[in-house]
Amino acid sequence: MTIKQQPAAPATAIDCFLAFDTFCGNPNSGFYWNHSTGTVSWLGYSVEPSGFVQFQGTAVRVGSAGNVVFHLPPGHRPSATVAFSVPRTDTCVEGSCSQDALWIDSFGTVFVVGTDSATAGASFDLSGVRFRIGG
Repeated sequence: MTIKQQPAAPATAIDCFLAFDTFCGNPNSGFYWNHSTGTVSWLGYSVEPSGFVQFQGTAVRVGSAGNVVFHLPPGHRPSATVAFSVPRTDTCVEGSCSQDALWIDSFGTVFVVGTDSATAGASFDLSGVRFRIGG
């Protein structure tokens, strides 16, 4: 199994469509994605020899960042958009937390969509995400 580095928080505003394995956003503005800093593992992914990508850990929305979390490099992408249900892991009012969706498109764009995805501080457990590369 090939372990990839976890996405790094951008040091400055970046065009995350051009930078792979880097969280999207602009930390200078306070709007970006990051990994969990709590007891949940950092967000990362591994590439299995059988041709699957497996995510692990939690992504956290800092401020009102856009829905794009990061981009996968070529060779680590599905051939068509795949979607997964991802639970929120942050504290929210009981009954108000929903399961949002994580979409990964054939360009490697990894993004969260759903009713809770726009909430600052929302965190999503991506550990259940596993897909075939190019399949």
